[in-house]
Amino acid sequence: DSVSDAVGETNACVTLVYSTDDFETKEFERRILSTSGFVEDYVDGEVVSFEEYQTALRESGMHGHMKNFMIFQNEVERLASKTPKDLSELFEEVSGSGDLKKEYNKALSKMEKCEAEVTFIFQKKKSLNNAKRALRQQKEEAETYMQTKKLLEECDNRRRLFKIFHMEEDFNGKQEMLKSTEQEVASAEEMHRAQLDQLSAYRRDISSLRIEEAKSEQRIRRAKKDQDRLHIRAVEANAEIAKRRSKMDGLRLDHARQELNEQIETIRKLEIMLSDTEDSLAQAKRESDEHSMRRISHADLDEYRRLQELCKTRNCVVQAELNLMNRNASIRKQRLSVLQSNIAEDEKRRAKIAADLEELNKKKQSTLAKLNTAKELVRSLEADLISQESAAKENKRQRAELHTKCENLTSEIHINKYQMEEFNKRNTMVHSLRTLKRLYKGVKGTLGELCRPVNRKYTVPMRVSSPNRSDAPCQPFRLA
Repeated sequence: DSVSDAVGETNACVTLVYSTDDFETKEFERRILSTSGFVEDYVDGEVVSFEEYQTALRESGMHGHMKNFMIFQNEVERLASKTPKDLSELFEEVSGSGDLKKEYNKALSKMEKCEAEVTFIFQKKKSLNNAKRALRQQKEEAETYMQTKKLLEECDNRRRLFKIFHMEEDFNGKQEMLKSTEQEVASAEEMHRAQLDQLSAYRRDISSLRIEEAKSEQRIRRAKKDQDRLHIRAVEANAEIAKRRSKMDGLRLDHARQELNEQIETIRKLEIMLSDTEDSLAQAKRESDEHSMRRISHADLDEYRRLQELCKTRNCVVQAELNLMNRNASIRKQRLSVLQSNIAEDEKRRAKIAADLEELNKKKQSTLAKLNTAKELVRSLEADLISQESAAKENKRQRAELHTKCENLTSEIHINKYQMEEFNKRNTMVHSLRTLKRLYKGVKGTLGELCRPVNRKYTVPMRVSSPNRSDAPCQPFRLA
């Protein structure tokens, strides 16, 4: 340090002497003029700029970012409170590796893009090879298919000729059978008409018997109506209970439906919110993809275009091969269509012959069905006659039994009514005597007032004669 009091200037300088392992020295000096605030940097006594001074320090393994080569207590505390990420950034800044971070990231992204392009080209090549292999297999399968199809057509033609020969023979035999069946049907229809006449006579007799049965049933219904009247009140009470229960169930169902509709509405709102969030996420992803595509360099674009042109040429070659195969396939399809038309004509002829045979079979079956129905009608008529005779006898017997039962019931009802009337009379007399015994002497009034029904509770004002006053009204007396 040098100080000049006469001029009034104070200068300050700091000198750092750096010695290497080869005993070579290097001086770094910085001078500060306090009046002007100007700073001068010296390396081995020569004036240099600030950037040159920093590069010389960095080449010697020293960094000018450190504070006067000293660490104070507050710096120690600040370092201790830092996170691992902040400490790694500090070490990168001190070591100087932070300056190379951008270049490293660029090289890493370029390497990843190149690897992705290589894998894409490899997969494309692999898929093209697989497509060629599949096309080759399809070609072989088509050739084998055409050979087998020719053999199948020859076999089908032989089989059709064989069927047509046997169909003609069956057709002639079935025509003869149809003629014989038609004659049998005509004779069966004549017999059927005669049986219908007999059946109409039998039905007249049955209708008269049914009228008598209906009359007896009406008498029985009248007797049952008296019994059914007693159950009407119980049925009405059950109906009212069922109505009230149905109303309660309806209220519960309405409440449950309302809750279900509310839950459905909330689910619909949640689905709308979820779709909105998915749309926003997709839009953000698209924006990030567009932003990443903008960062591609010119060299990468050239490489991408070159690969695109190469892929286009390969696609053209594959497309030409596919077009050739499609032409061959179209020619084969035309041949197949001609063969299919021939087969369709043969099938139409065969279908026509089969339809004729089916019509003949249907006619035969209908005639047989008519014969069977005629036979069954004859049997059923005979069985109905027997059953109707037995049913008529049984109805007469049941009608006689019902008549006797009705007479017995009416007689029993009259007897029961007479007994009930006698019982009620005796009961009223007994209760009237009991009530008279409970009363005081000298009761005035008619016997009809005292002999009312016992099951009702009522009050009857009475006059009791006393030695003092015979006409004084007494308190109302309750008859039990």
